[in-house]
Amino acid sequence: VFGPGYNQVAVDSFKVIPAGNGFDVEVFVQQKLKGAEIPANDCRTELTFMNASRQLETHMINFSGFHGSATFNLPFAPEVVMVDLYERFNGAVTSNVKTIKTTGTHDFSDTYFKMEVSEVADSAFVQVSHNWVAPDALWIPQNGLTLSDYRYWIISGFMPEGFEASGRFTYSRVNKLDHTLINNSADSLVILYRPDASHNWQPVTFTRTGNWMTGSILVPHIKTGEYALAIWDEAMVGNQNSIHSENSLMRISPNPCTDYAQIHFSTQTGGTLYLLGPAGNIYEKMTIPAGESNLRLNMADKSQGSYLVQFTDRNGRKDTVKLLVSR
Repeated sequence: VFGPGYNQVAVDSFKVIPAGNGFDVEVFVQQKLKGAEIPANDCRTELTFMNASRQLETHMINFSGFHGSATFNLPFAPEVVMVDLYERFNGAVTSNVKTIKTTGTHDFSDTYFKMEVSEVADSAFVQVSHNWVAPDALWIPQNGLTLSDYRYWIISGFMPEGFEASGRFTYSRVNKLDHTLINNSADSLVILYRPDASHNWQPVTFTRTGNWMTGSILVPHIKTGEYALAIWDEAMVGNQNSIHSENSLMRISPNPCTDYAQIHFSTQTGGTLYLLGPAGNIYEKMTIPAGESNLRLNMADKSQGSYLVQFTDRNGRKDTVKLLVSR
């Protein structure tokens, strides 16, 4: 209360387990800091759960430190979990919520984001949060690729089938929004995307309008998830395919897992699979034979926490997925 700065709370992931006539939903959250060094103890904020039928239920989460979790019993299985939907907490976030029923441009004030809607079959419910903290880092750092250390966006909610829109993100060195990221006219500004914290950042298609100091980035076919600005030095990194879409070669379920996780390969070329710690240390190395499409990964002897599953196929393509173990 008496210290400087603010905190920000974001949902890392959640898992849904049927429980009698309802569902137990375990939510994993992360706390980040703006202008402060010590995370809040007994940090409280509201989590709002929503299913595809737009049923809403709100609960309070209380945790201490940078990471926390809690389990809530709900009468429905949620599709999305939103943080502080009703803006009752004073954190390092500015957000805006809209129910969108018409085409055209919808300005989410105070978030430096506009949604340009081209098709509406049914209304969409969208929360846009502009977070005044740095996004999570790349799982494996790449020289020449620098993410913003100042801000990023979370787009939550429900966009039904038949809803089509683009997202316009504002960048500005002039207004001290991206002054720590954009240094000169030679910098190549891009935007990265991930569905949630269990995925790595990946490039998306975009067009940029404006000059090197101020303008906007338009992302077609906008999806829920997280978006972050970055500087991309092609002389050092190469083209944008250097970051692979994490679902291109494999997917993992359940994630988070308890003791076992199933890996589904989209290619049957075979290759090498590594289980890595967050710092890149190797726990296991496995050879995947050609024709193998599934693998049961035993995590029963691993402690609770986050791991990286990295697969390199025999054509040299590489894919990395974050796996969470929760008990």
